[in-house]
Amino acid sequence: MDSSMAREGSSHWRVPEGYSYIVYHPMEEIYHWMYQIKESNSELVTQHYLGMTYENRPVYYLKISQPSDKVKKIIWMDCGIHAREWISPAFCQWFVKEILQNYKTDPKIKSFLQNLDIYILPVLNIDGYIYSWTTERLWRKSRSPHVNGTCFGTDLNRNFNGSWCSGSCRESSSRTEGKTWDQFYSGTKFFGFVQDLWLLAGLGSHD
Repeated sequence: MDSSMAREGSSHWRVPEGYSYIVYHPMEEIYHWMYQIKESNSELVTQHYLGMTYENRPVYYLKISQPSDKVKKIIWMDCGIHAREWISPAFCQWFVKEILQNYKTDPKIKSFLQNLDIYILPVLNIDGYIYSWTTERLWRKSRSPHVNGTCFGTDLNRNFNGSWCSGSCRESSSRTEGKTWDQFYSGTKFFGFVQDLWLLAGLGSHD
């Protein structure tokens, strides 16, 4: 890890009440944070298993919900689709903190939770996020390998069904395969990678 990574990532794990929301946290601390948030706010927060990453790491999301007899609409929030954008998971954590600290006293947040359930996936691209901490700070993609065995990862933000592989990469399959090295590589098919399948499954279960 180079010095810039160390400066950006310096933090020490603490319980949620003392958890720092103004530094970036490695994945292991985010896992602990999710567990502690769920344990200390059990009347409002539940933690749910979504699946495993390509590198065999568990994926969890948090559900913030006030008990209600009515069927509520949901907000789905996922962060960290690009590994190197550490501010994104940090925002998801900050958002959870703000909701939990203020829902009893802020009438807008109180009304918000009376009508909506919130689902938060703090880090979608867990393998890539960890790789950006341990190996290559500016890594963007996932970490699943391609058939050539020498290039890794897909830009998960470009692997959705909408306008997938638009433009020149549709012109030939060989051109698409030849761009596996590119940081914007969109994959050989839409929803072709495990992270996108989790997202599809998570959203599909709440239609």
